[in-house]
Amino acid sequence: MSSHHFVKEDQEPALLILDPEAIPFETVQELLEWSPLVIVSNTVIEKVLSWGIKIDVLVRSDAHQEFSQIVLDQMPIQIIQYTEGQTELESTFQFLSDRKQYNLNVIGIDPQSYLSGKVTITEKINIVLFDAKCKWHFVGDGLYSKWLPGKSILKIFFDNQIEEVLVQETGIYKLERATSFWVGEEC
Repeated sequence: MSSHHFVKEDQEPALLILDPEAIPFETVQELLEWSPLVIVSNTVIEKVLSWGIKIDVLVRSDAHQEFSQIVLDQMPIQIIQYTEGQTELESTFQFLSDRKQYNLNVIGIDPQSYLSGKVTITEKINIVLFDAKCKWHFVGDGLYSKWLPGKSILKIFFDNQIEEVLVQETGIYKLERATSFWVGEEC
């Protein structure tokens, strides 16, 4: 008996790569399994292309920057232009929101700078940040619920502070706050 899964276009999370060396390549391969929309920062494009993957979208700040042959070889490719005062992440949110695509995995940013609220995140975006130590989930509706094994350690970022929580018993762990927050699971 076989199982077939159908994934609608843009249903799987898009993948934004800001630092290709932030997590092991094996983890990146898992994220690429469902052929997501691959979005890459212009500053790391050569490293990402060395993996032999197709890039769909390039995020860059300089409108006058010439395209290298390496980018031209990836055509067709969309360009997201971000402006002063905006981050690559915020530009990507806007781009995905315009496409009505609300799931995003992000590789390799310093989560502390993004968790602190400097980046405006809409509750519509389901975002997961991957860094070397944690997998951070944005909980936009204030309600986190997940089955976890006993002795799991979570990091809760709320009100500009990180609190560590030890999940005592195996089962559904629930946490509710009045506003959005982040939950980090150790990798």
